[in-house]
Amino acid sequence: MVAGGIAIRQGRLAEISQKILDIKASGNIGSEFKWSGYRGGYRRQAYEDLIDLCFSLAEQKQAALHWIIADFGSFAHKTNDDGSPESSVNRMYFQLCLHRLCKFYGKACGVYVYPDNGNDSAELIGFRDVLCARAYKTYKTKPNCVRDIKALTSHTEPLIQMADVVTGAIAALRNQRQLKAPKANLAQYVLDRSGHPDWSTDTLHTARFMTVWNFQHQERNPHRPRP
Repeated sequence: MVAGGIAIRQGRLAEISQKILDIKASGNIGSEFKWSGYRGGYRRQAYEDLIDLCFSLAEQKQAALHWIIADFGSFAHKTNDDGSPESSVNRMYFQLCLHRLCKFYGKACGVYVYPDNGNDSAELIGFRDVLCARAYKTYKTKPNCVRDIKALTSHTEPLIQMADVVTGAIAALRNQRQLKAPKANLAQYVLDRSGHPDWSTDTLHTARFMTVWNFQHQERNPHRPRP
């Protein structure tokens, strides 16, 4: 399972969103950018332009890209009575928010988290207080550094669409899926454009503008607070 997203300053949201919309318009694409819906053809250039934009933003230090990758086969989803694979994804997002967003930005900035709407992000909203407390204790962030967590729909959020395409490509290669040529080519394009050697390899601990974290699962102590 791969979860991830794009971190930007709030003041750059409109500008970057418009660039994504311009790429969509130039490719005559009326629907949203989405990894699951990609079939190549006339859309290929627009999708590659989207990927170029994503990584160029990181290269220019205008955005940061963060992913967490976990072996779901090692997860005990039912450790809690209400546990499920969706709950485990929510906890992956929690770890990513704590050890990337809060660690990197929580000392200087208020952090706003906008995951794609769905069951795999529904619990994250309720984790805000715990997330703030853990961030303050672990990384000495501002108190209540996570100002808001709100799920948005990808249909209206270009940045979520960008994250979906790149994250889907990473997951496809990391799971060694047998893909048809258009998706196989796009997944390889993402890897090549990232400059990263392989998605099974973590980035250096000094990395800030693109991080890849292959999470090592440990059995949860039932006496520790959730998540």
